[in-house]
Amino acid sequence: MGKVVNSKKEIVEILRNQWERNPDNAVKAMLVLYQYQTLDEKKDGRTSHNNGVGFNGCDDAFLSSLCRQIINQGRSLSAKQKACVVKMMHKYALQIANHAINTGKIRKENGKYCW
Repeated sequence: MGKVVNSKKEIVEILRNQWERNPDNAVKAMLVLYQYQTLDEKKDGRTSHNNGVGFNGCDDAFLSSLCRQIINQGRSLSAKQKACVVKMMHKYALQIANHAINTGKIRKENGKYCW
């Protein structure tokens, strides 16, 4: 077994620390959130549904453009772009934690979170 923590708050802090140490992990998390954008949000490059998942209205245009750069054009992000992603992804850490729980990457056993 890997890590064991007591709360989602601890998971969020671990994720944020991992992203600071390895910005590529923040980029992967950003791509996960992009999957939660609706088709019309992806097409328009702006958040139009208040559904509690994906990017918020302030970040959607920039983060969606970075995701399209990676997915559609196969381009890597610059160090400066990665630094922006790390900073911006901090507010989305709980969404990523919930995604990991919902997909079984993190399990809740006996009141603790394990992965």
